[in-house]
Amino acid sequence: MTFGFHISYWTVFREVAPYLAIPAGIVLLLLIGTWVTRRLPQNAIRYLLLGVFALFAAFAFILPFGQAGAGWTYESGRVQVNTGYGSVTFAAGRVDARWVTRRPGYQLASRTDGTSTGHLNAGRFILDNGRPANVFEYRAGQTPYPVLALSSNRTLALLSSPGVTRLMAAIHAGPLAGGGAHTPEGAPAPTAVWMAVAIGVLGFGAQAAMAAHYRPRLPTAMAVHFGLSGTPDQTARTSRAVYMGPSIGLGVAVVGLVVALGAPANWVGVLFNIPIQAFMLLAMYWLYRMNLKIAAR
Repeated sequence: MTFGFHISYWTVFREVAPYLAIPAGIVLLLLIGTWVTRRLPQNAIRYLLLGVFALFAAFAFILPFGQAGAGWTYESGRVQVNTGYGSVTFAAGRVDARWVTRRPGYQLASRTDGTSTGHLNAGRFILDNGRPANVFEYRAGQTPYPVLALSSNRTLALLSSPGVTRLMAAIHAGPLAGGGAHTPEGAPAPTAVWMAVAIGVLGFGAQAAMAAHYRPRLPTAMAVHFGLSGTPDQTARTSRAVYMGPSIGLGVAVVGLVVALGAPANWVGVLFNIPIQAFMLLAMYWLYRMNLKIAAR
């Protein structure tokens, strides 16, 4: 007998998109305002707002990958819980299963990894009693499902979703084939680490290549900051300023690698570096082009 419950990419998208829609909408209104009124600068602010809006849009589509497929499965006397930030497996014959709905100490206090919205909590959390827990709780409608706690060998998981009452009955009925010991979360595959390295190398390489391409054509002193009017208000020696782009690319790469080392089994956080690297690359491209226009006057 095999059954379970898992959420799809679009289910997670519907959960997280509204939280990004409000700030993205504000940025979009400001962007539209650059065309409505001529008192606002036409280029610098417009490109900045467009980049920020693109980042929000990218986050909305990338973030759901982390919890897509999260849920639980009962198969051959074992319960596998996938929170989207790692998996843990319990043997039905050796797990302590109990209902903890509204029980003191089992409420979610803080999130260490994962997603938390109005209808979905998936990832790693700290409970009110101070214990860490792997959590998958999904409410399809307004009525919440009971919360089931599975614990074994100091590993705790909280489940609440359609089918959870059937899962409790199957656990108490005993394993169907072999019991086996509780299998804790295994060593995560370093997928995110390799992905972070690849994105970092590409981001740094692109910045370095673009700096080398524009360096011979830039003036001795180049503008590195523009005021709200769109005119340059700060300059620096070009021999030093051209290192700004590669330094930004390297800095973003280091941040991505730190995130990957913290959760090497989950590559969603690392994917956020792609729109960030792209945005910074476009920003430096715009800076170089603006300096070339100024030098040509």
